[in-house]
Amino acid sequence: MIKVTLDIVPHGDESKTYKVAELKIINDLSGNLEFGNYEYFLEMNGEIHNGKYKRHSRRSGILPLVRTILTKCINMQNKWNGRNNENTYFRRFGR
Repeated sequence: MIKVTLDIVPHGDESKTYKVAELKIINDLSGNLEFGNYEYFLEMNGEIHNGKYKRHSRRSGILPLVRTILTKCINMQNKWNGRNNENTYFRRFGR
């Protein structure tokens, strides 16, 4: 399992840190040596949302896996917020 935790550290004061979101990525063991298949769970604002990501090239490594799943989560959030364009985040913040 891969766990990505997003924390806010107000003004750099570690004693005031609080969690904003947690993403868990779990290998579902249905892949092969070349490709992995994953389930993911995003806990944010007291809600848990999940999805699947199939055929991740193991050769590309962990960071592209996390990036792709985070992008899927951002796109889900855009849909929940009524935004139709899946690349709203990247156009706004650059990519």
